Amino acid sequence: MSIASALKSKGVTVTYFSSTFRHANKHVRFQEQTELMDEDGVKTVFIKSPSYSKNLSRERIKAHKVYTQNILAYFNQSHEKPDVILCAFPPIDTPLAISNWAKERKIAFAFDIIDPWPDVILRIFPKLMKPFGKILISRYNKSVRKLIDNSTAITAISNQYIEWIKGKKSGGYKTAAFYPTVPFKEVQAKLKEIQREPSEKVRLVYAGNLGIAYDIPCILKAAEVLEKQLPGKTSFIIAGVGEHAGMVERYQEKLDNVKYLGRIGYEELLVQYANADLGLAQYSKGATQSVTYKFFDYLGAGLPILNSLMSEMATLIDDENVGLNNQPEDYLKLAENISFFVQEKDKLKEFSENAVSLTARKGDNDVVYNEFAEFLIGLKKEG
Repeated sequence: MSIASALKSKGVTVTYFSSTFRHANKHVRFQEQTELMDEDGVKTVFIKSPSYSKNLSRERIKAHKVYTQNILAYFNQSHEKPDVILCAFPPIDTPLAISNWAKERKIAFAFDIIDPWPDVILRIFPKLMKPFGKILISRYNKSVRKLIDNSTAITAISNQYIEWIKGKKSGGYKTAAFYPTVPFKEVQAKLKEIQREPSEKVRLVYAGNLGIAYDIPCILKAAEVLEKQLPGKTSFIIAGVGEHAGMVERYQEKLDNVKYLGRIGYEELLVQYANADLGLAQYSKGATQSVTYKFFDYLGAGLPILNSLMSEMATLIDDENVGLNNQPEDYLKLAENISFFVQEKDKLKEFSENAVSLTARKGDNDVVYNEFAEFLIGLKKEG
């Protein structure tokens, strides 16, 4: 289920807008503006946008500008006035332009925070250069405050981001947090079809990006510690690609408890989850995420989390007893947390049950998207 299909199921006419150019894989989906209708009756309009090859480039800035111009042209030519508009944030330019358009026409407008932009940019600046960085992003903060002024409501993937946006500017806008979700019932059904391989080892899985934003070295160093302290008691399965892939391969060669799978598909991922006991979520020092998509991805599969993101996610893990936390780069504490589960295997079952329960309440697509849909419907009279 998606937000769009949840709205459609409640009798709402939904139009979803995207770009003819797909950012994720730098692929041109359509040469011209294209409209498609899916099986749920949700119309998707692919707005014409130029392509670009680099994320940080003039071409990308131009593409966003053209996309914004074209989507506003589409709005102006449409005979149907929407009741509510929801935009993802960031970027800033397109939501700001659409919010201006909506405010002029007294249409309810909301934006959904995925990242704390532009503050996230400050991460790339060394400590001594951060004051200079704050000056550089000041004009973007002005745009964010204007966006807030134009908004009927603001949603986010965490309460932490809601508090962050309130710090930018307070106001009369409504707020709500909806965590990143998973198709919980579907995942659980597929996992039950997979025969779990028997093992006396505590099996840990990391599945995702192996880029520098993720603390793969911490995982590998913890594996090395445990190979010496608890030989034959642990197994680390690592899947994904990125800058740290070479390091993972080197550790695989020298340690018996590390196995590297490279890139794997969804079905193989579920097999690994079905055979794992714990999920690894280790992030680089200074990471700005609050509650990541990996959170309920692991919990929904019944995997307690070993986490280093000191954010709302860490608080949830502690409060709900769905895993253990360690500071970024603290591989000794990570090894200690893993050792706890090796020695207290009854806790694995308890924490796994807690993980499934929490996902059913706060991380299930069907539950969360229906709540999100009701929230948006409630904005109709407030434009």
